[in-house]
Amino acid sequence: MIRKMPLPDYVRNLAVSDVTLSRKIVGIDRPVEVAVTVENTGNEAVTPGSLILKVDGGRDYTDKSLGQLQPGEKQTVKFYHQFAERGAHSMTTTLEVADDIL
Repeated sequence: MIRKMPLPDYVRNLAVSDVTLSRKIVGIDRPVEVAVTVENTGNEAVTPGSLILKVDGGRDYTDKSLGQLQPGEKQTVKFYHQFAERGAHSMTTTLEVADDIL
């Protein structure tokens, strides 16, 4: 049995919609800019808390500068990181926000 539920009239939702690096080749000789874009994909204004960039599961960068985002609006936050070792690395972004979609 499949049941179709109606969508709510108002949805509060923010999402990390893009993460880009300032260079295609990243070395250990200088910092790289990490631009993280947050987008309001809902239909109500939402004010987020912190945006966190975690590098290699250890180093955390936190930004609290994001203001209220209107529906369809995007804001970009820039972080700077310099890797100490060559090789593959991982980055994770977390947006702290009380919205309707997890």
